[in-house]
Amino acid sequence: MIVKFMNKGEWIMFDEINYLKWVVITAPSNERDKSSGTLDFTEKDSPAAEIQICFMNKNQLLESEVWANSPIYILNNEGKTIERL
Repeated sequence: MIVKFMNKGEWIMFDEINYLKWVVITAPSNERDKSSGTLDFTEKDSPAAEIQICFMNKNQLLESEVWANSPIYILNNEGKTIERL
């Protein structure tokens, strides 16, 4: 599985994911508690929803946490979109 989203005009992708969960936050807040190891790709003052994505791939022992603004695309291993968040 692949997670893909746009950040500052560039595509960000995480691949070889075999565990994935997400939470959509419809009221973004700059005061949200994000852990120290979090990758934060949210854009300040964006009207888009914030999404917290937690995942693991075959090379990880611990879950990765990423925050980004919608839209975020979940793709299968062949690169076809299976979900748009």
